[in-house]
Amino acid sequence: MRRLMRLFHFIPAIVSIKKTVAIGFMVPTTWKGTDITMSAADRQSTITGAIQEMLGNETTAPSNDFFSIIAMYDLYSNTTSFQEPVTTYFTNNPFKSEQFLMAQ
Repeated sequence: MRRLMRLFHFIPAIVSIKKTVAIGFMVPTTWKGTDITMSAADRQSTITGAIQEMLGNETTAPSNDFFSIIAMYDLYSNTTSFQEPVTTYFTNNPFKSEQFLMAQ
């Protein structure tokens, strides 16, 4: 019973801490009332354009992560739009086992 009573003393502190932490995760007021009005096709077109821009950018070398993300995009969008650049990249730059384990 005494242990239970001791725990009750900490409840206000725990609630206060949780409230303080939760305030840090509040949505900014500039985000309120925003809606996604683009169609799925428009969103996919925007993503595809951004990927193509990155692939065409010769000043920045894309990383394993970038090509992994592109592969996942093809998988989830049920396309093979970027199969050739992904296959070419990983043929020339294979994953090392420790990189794969770190990514999981």
